[in-house]
Amino acid sequence: MVHLRPIAQGLAYTAVKAAVLEISGYMQDDNPEWHVVQIQPGVVRTELNARFDIVGQDDPSLAAHFYVWLASLEADFLNDKFVWMNWDVDGPKARADEIEDSLILKVILNGVPM
Repeated sequence: MVHLRPIAQGLAYTAVKAAVLEISGYMQDDNPEWHVVQIQPGVVRTELNARFDIVGQDDPSLAAHFYVWLASLEADFLNDKFVWMNWDVDGPKARADEIEDSLILKVILNGVPM
């Protein structure tokens, strides 16, 4: 949803993605002790995706390592944020203080309180 312009054929998909992101925010607000992170899974090389000619598929181990790291205390600064699983974690870690205390990586409707 974040990186694609909504089109008529994808309207339901886009609406559901937006709803899931909003529900994740509510879950975090209602349960501050939880570690809730919204994830863009990318395109991972799997048997299913092998049927399609998709360039730039990520190795499944990249996703696995990212998810394990995301569950660690080191990733607490990403609480209630939106991340891509194929990121190099060193980039966000270097900006942890800035990310944690801002709207960076937060999906919002800017200017519309919800």
